[in-house]
Amino acid sequence: MPQRSFGEELRLLAKRSYASLAGFSHAVGLSPGRVSQIVRGRYPNLSYQTLELLMRVFPDVADKERLYQAWVSEYAPSPLESSLPTPQSSDDAIWSFIEARHALMELGKIAQVREASGKLWRTLSDDSRRAELAYRCGLIFVEMCVHTERSRLAIQIAQAVQGLSLKRYEPAWTATALWQEAVSTYPADPESASFSRSAISRLEQYLQSWVPRSTEERVQHRRLACALARDSLIGLEELYRHRVRNPDLMAQRIDAIRRSYDLAQDQGEYLLAKEVEARGLIALGRLDEAHDALEVSGQNADIFHSIKLSVTQGRLFVAEGDASSAHRLVSRWLPVAEEHHMFHYRSQLVSIEQALLRSQ
Repeated sequence: MPQRSFGEELRLLAKRSYASLAGFSHAVGLSPGRVSQIVRGRYPNLSYQTLELLMRVFPDVADKERLYQAWVSEYAPSPLESSLPTPQSSDDAIWSFIEARHALMELGKIAQVREASGKLWRTLSDDSRRAELAYRCGLIFVEMCVHTERSRLAIQIAQAVQGLSLKRYEPAWTATALWQEAVSTYPADPESASFSRSAISRLEQYLQSWVPRSTEERVQHRRLACALARDSLIGLEELYRHRVRNPDLMAQRIDAIRRSYDLAQDQGEYLLAKEVEARGLIALGRLDEAHDALEVSGQNADIFHSIKLSVTQGRLFVAEGDASSAHRLVSRWLPVAEEHHMFHYRSQLVSIEQALLRSQ
C-alpha cells in the first residue's frame, strides 16, 4: 500500500478523533480554511512548529507518531530527520541515530531527539541482548531532558541507567550515569543543593574506588575526573547567585579546575572547563580574569557552547554594570536558544534580563 501524504494522514486522524475537520479546527485553534489547505497539501513547507500545534490535540501517542512520520517523509528540512528511529528499527539504524544526534541537535531537533531516545530507552532497557544500545540511548535521553528542563525525569532515568550498568558489571557505564545524575539538576535552593552535593560525592567516591582495566576505561576515568572538577563548581556558582556564598570554597574549586586541565582529553573539554572557570571568577568579582577565561573558551565554539557562553558573558556584563551590552546579547541569543529548544539556557538568559530590570 502506498504511503499516505501528510494531508491524507491528518484528514484521517482528525476525522477519527474529532468526527469532522470543523471539529478538529476548533480543537486546534486554526480556521477551517487553513486546515483545509493543509490537508489538501497547499503548504509546500509546513514548519515543525505547525506540526507541533497539530499533534498537540491528538491524545493518542500512536496518532502523534503517525502524523510525525508523515511530516518527516514529506516536509523534513534535512535528510537527517529520517535518522530518527523507533523501537522497531534495526540496531544499525539506532547506532546511526546515536552518531547523528549532535547534527540533529544543531538543526534544533532536541525535542525530537528526546522523544526518540526516550522510546528507545524504555524498549531496549528490557532486552539484555541490546544492553549497550539501551545504555547509549538512556544517556542521550537524560541529556535531552536536562536541555529541555525536565530535571526530575532526567534524574530518574540516570538512576535507571545506573541500575542497568551495575547489573552488567560495567564500571565505566556506572560512573558515567552517576555523573549524569549529578548534573541533571543544579542547586537553586537548599534542598536541591543537598541533592547535588550528594550526587557529586557519590561520583567522587566511585571514581576513587574504580581501578580502570583497559585503555578505554582509563580515558573515561580521566574524562570524568575532569568533569567532576568542573561540575562541582557549577553547583556552587548557582548557589552564589542565590546569595548562599562561600568564597574560600569557590576559590578552591577554581584552583581544582585549573589543575584538571591536564586531564582534559580533547580541546572541547578544555574549552568547557574554561567557561565554568569564568563563572566562578565572576562570582568572586575577579572580572578581568573572567574576561580572559571567556576569550579562551570562545575559540571554535559550536552552537551549543556559544549559547552557553552567551549566558556567562551576559552575567559578566551585568557584573560590570554594562546594561546595554547585556541587553544586546540577550536579544541576539534568546531566539537562538528558543529555536534549538535549549530551554535551560533560555531560562538563564531570561534571568539576566530580569536582573537588568531589577537593577534599573
